Amino acid sequence: MQTPHWSKLFCHLQTAALSRSTWRKYLSVLRKLQTFSVTTHTTIDWPLTPPLVNGFVLWCVSDGGLAAASVKTYIHCLSAIQQLLGHPPIPLFHSTANNLIQAAKNSPFSTPRTRPCGTMTFAHLCRMRKKINHSQWPPYDKLVVWTSIVVVFFGSFRMGELLSPHTLHFDRHSTLLWSDISFSGKNCLLRIRHPKNRSLTAETISLVPFPHHRFSPPHLLHKLLLQQQQLGILSSSQPVFKFASNNLLTNRALNSVLHACFPHHHPPLTARSIRTAIPTILSTAAFPVPDSSVQAWGRWQSDAFHRYQRHPHICRQRIYDHLLTLLLP
Repeated sequence: MQTPHWSKLFCHLQTAALSRSTWRKYLSVLRKLQTFSVTTHTTIDWPLTPPLVNGFVLWCVSDGGLAAASVKTYIHCLSAIQQLLGHPPIPLFHSTANNLIQAAKNSPFSTPRTRPCGTMTFAHLCRMRKKINHSQWPPYDKLVVWTSIVVVFFGSFRMGELLSPHTLHFDRHSTLLWSDISFSGKNCLLRIRHPKNRSLTAETISLVPFPHHRFSPPHLLHKLLLQQQQLGILSSSQPVFKFASNNLLTNRALNSVLHACFPHHHPPLTARSIRTAIPTILSTAAFPVPDSSVQAWGRWQSDAFHRYQRHPHICRQRIYDHLLTLLLP
């Protein structure tokens, strides 16, 4: 049995292991649970009972304004919070709550609040490069923005895995730092400390070179590293996508760049459009690669497919070789 001292230390270490963004997400979920409690006059006691979880799920998809996928994320968060409180996790799979979430995906009363966005193509990427080059920005700022776009395009990353949401400060657990990048020959490896797919461990993504240096993620990242070294702002503990002023590139700023480059595109191109580019190209080609490989490339969580990080590097190289034939016929 733990003494009070060890129990306090254990709780401290448990909470310290979570990043600020994770805590913000947990607090948002708890506020939603509180709203459910007040609205439905339901008393919340921990651990949460299956009937209470089922009621929360129904309320979220009917009155709470959440899409089914968001509700599933909320339940995973509540399960994590419950474990932090010393209780067993919420059994979601093969449960009534999971069946309700699956049913809500096909139900008309579950309306996603996500704004529609367009899909970026390689032609869009080429046009962006020209527009950025013709802009009046300082050369280094152009390199920062362009490198981030190319890395997300070919890596299908989530912006929240690379960029800080704030201009002046960052969370080292959820922002890509130089210490998270390693170069191996012509390739480079990016370690995502806090993946946005509910993975409990860090993930390592391999980026391979593109035939044209202007579109090659490893080449651009190495060039950015040398530029920061010359400017005296390079540090292994600092974000990769940082301007000379020490301000950080954010998702909002990148969305502004996309809007400036494609002001009349409908639906609008956003940072999320860049992430969906390669999976869309692969799945809509005349001879598409298997669905499992497409889903794995983008690291979408699924019960049916393995995440791509578990595949050997040669498998990713084969998919990339096929991608080159689609982009450079």
